[in-house]
Amino acid sequence: MADHGKGRLFIMKKLISLLLVLSLCLALAPCCTGEGSQAAPAPAESAEDEELPAAYVDFDDMSFYVSGKKYTLGVSTLQEMIDDGVPFEEVDLEDAGNNLKANYESGSFRIQLGEYWTASVCTFNDTESGKPVSACFLSEVYLPLHSDEEQDVLSFAFPMDITMEELIANAGEPDETSHYDGDNGYYTDTVCYTRDSERYYSASKYRFEFVKGELAYVTINYVP
Repeated sequence: MADHGKGRLFIMKKLISLLLVLSLCLALAPCCTGEGSQAAPAPAESAEDEELPAAYVDFDDMSFYVSGKKYTLGVSTLQEMIDDGVPFEEVDLEDAGNNLKANYESGSFRIQLGEYWTASVCTFNDTESGKPVSACFLSEVYLPLHSDEEQDVLSFAFPMDITMEELIANAGEPDETSHYDGDNGYYTDTVCYTRDSERYYSASKYRFEFVKGELAYVTINYVP
């Protein structure tokens, strides 16, 4: 009987040892959601996913915005702007129905930006016969900036406080540049990007004029 008791005691000790070893293994094993688990790495963001800056000079989309509505030179017409309620000078609109000769550009139609501040657009008739000015496509937009005023009527793809260095960094080296030094520290820099016309002895242009380092005049002209 003593041998049987010793045998049972030995077996019990073995079972207790196995249980202790098993408990220790379970405690050390990493849980699938615990600190010891390794999370799958997030996929790297590709260059295609990064938002690219807007092109400040784009001859394939020579656009501007009036009160958030997009108009494109060579595509949009003066009549579209009139129908959208763009705030033109009333005296200019009296000429909107006039005949525009073939291969001629119209006079300016001024857009009210402030009490004494206007931008302007022109149209172009590239057909072989006369056409109403309002039915012709927009060919030019011109914006003079006031250093002491802001307006939210007319805008472009580029900010109005852009520097010449920022412009060139985005659009590349210009086709034409000029610098003028005046009196009392006054100076101007003009930057121009051009694309030759396929039909006329002229060119489409983006022209930026900076006065003492600040953007002062913008002219965008389209020639088919």
